[in-house]
Amino acid sequence: DAYCPNTHKAKDACNADTLGPCYWNANNPTGAECQKRVCGDITDKCDCLAASPDCIWDSANTHCVDPNVRCPPVDIVFLLDASASMTARFGSHAVGFYGMMEEMRDFLHGAELA
Repeated sequence: DAYCPNTHKAKDACNADTLGPCYWNANNPTGAECQKRVCGDITDKCDCLAASPDCIWDSANTHCVDPNVRCPPVDIVFLLDASASMTARFGSHAVGFYGMMEEMRDFLHGAELA
């Protein structure tokens, strides 16, 4: 994302930007510059906490992470009823199977899956 480096050339303006969100990376191998905030790039606890709610400090591993990264991988299994009851009315749906599929679709749209 070119917004941060193209918009800010000074540390104070970069760190004050909330649209990016941007941060001043003094440890950049090619020279200090304003960059888009990526939690894993932040090495200082105070800088990490200042990025809240975008980033959190993982004390166990002493690094900054995205809040969703801490979650271990999980397998999700859905079991659907195949009995005659699935042909009956389900909420506003005339057929239970369609209602279950809509609920599953809504769940998957809101789930943060990697």
